Amino acid sequence: MNADAHADLEAKFVQRKEVLGDTEKVMYAAMDVETEAVDERVWTVPTSIAGVLALLELCPELRRATS
Repeated sequence: MNADAHADLEAKFVQRKEVLGDTEKVMYAAMDVETEAVDERVWTVPTSIAGVLALLELCPELRRATS
């Protein structure tokens, strides 16, 4: 019974891989690029009012906390 359950589970993993293919890898790669860009923006100290406004536009929670 346990062997059958493992075989069924393995079949579902194979089926999932066939349906989704590499979509998860592509999605995670895009998310990594986006996260790096946001991290760079957030950790860059603004040197002008325009920079402060851009940072506040990026982080709506900060904008609400300051108003």
